[in-house]
Amino acid sequence: MWKRLCLIGLATLTLLLMGCGGGGGTSSTDPRIYFINASIDSGTLHFLMDDESAFAGAGYLGNSATFDAYEFKGADVDGWDVSVQDQTTAFAYDRIAHVFPSDTDNIVISHGLVNFATGEEEKRIQLSVVSVNRTAPNGNKARLIVFHGLHRSPGNFTPSMVLKTPGQTAQFFTSDIAPGGNAVLNIDSGTQTLEAKRADTTGIYATKTVNLDAGGVYLVIIGGIEGDPDVNRQPDIELIKLPAKA
Repeated sequence: MWKRLCLIGLATLTLLLMGCGGGGGTSSTDPRIYFINASIDSGTLHFLMDDESAFAGAGYLGNSATFDAYEFKGADVDGWDVSVQDQTTAFAYDRIAHVFPSDTDNIVISHGLVNFATGEEEKRIQLSVVSVNRTAPNGNKARLIVFHGLHRSPGNFTPSMVLKTPGQTAQFFTSDIAPGGNAVLNIDSGTQTLEAKRADTTGIYATKTVNLDAGGVYLVIIGGIEGDPDVNRQPDIELIKLPAKA
């Protein structure tokens, strides 16, 4: 009798432990998600997953700081419904359905402009998802996940960009990155000068000198608006070190 009661109690405890966790129950193989606002004129944004708050109060470059686990949802239910809206008015800027693969690290990025010119709807605020490798690179290398969030002035088409070290024969450089796209660059750690260059010309939009940690993984945002009268909105290169993978 006591043995039977103990077995029942153990089974109940196991079920309770399995039911713990957010998002309907998460496991070590569920996808992990990080949110960031790369929309330079957006004000404060609110990210939602299936219309439930995921990350609120995100000003420009505001981020969730951690990769949080979300329950895996497959193509049979169209994955997760991901949206971004104005924090104050709740106006929805964009909404996408996305399947986050199991046991992956993903960055949900808002990019684009609130105040885009008529006929330039491609510059509006949009959501993109970037799957990233957070495993530390070997030796003295650092990994840069480079996102193209820059916009040219109204009436001008935004070209592809390249992130590179200085010189016509740069030691390190990415492939051409389309607007809203990304590329990965493994680069020597230590002090590096980075240039954001237009892919089809020699024009340099922004330059920044940074100190990269060996084994560090960084999100690099090429952002800003060409010719904007506000110096805080002009083209720039921003680096955010991502939390190390446990």
